[in-house]
Amino acid sequence: MSLPQTLQEPLDAARSMVSRAHAIDLYLQIGNAKAMLANARAFVVEEPLTGEAFEETGRRIDRLVGARDFDDARQSVLQAIDSLELSLRHARPNVHAKALGVDWF
Repeated sequence: MSLPQTLQEPLDAARSMVSRAHAIDLYLQIGNAKAMLANARAFVVEEPLTGEAFEETGRRIDRLVGARDFDDARQSVLQAIDSLELSLRHARPNVHAKALGVDWF
């Protein structure tokens, strides 16, 4: 099952922000990537698997700051986003999503 656009777009945007982050704009890109995760999270019923996947992805994003091997840290974040995407494949829309008409079931 593929993700609904409501969830896929923020994850794709977070991937893009992490992929292009550099020392000059690191804090901006990190903040934007975390905002995209929050956007996706706002539409799903919080379950243990998805909740932990969101939290782990956020922790890995935070580790980009001061990472000794930035490329490895970046790959770790991208892997976490991939894992988050897998956990969201069976996510159910929450009350907020349904009220906004983005119910994908």
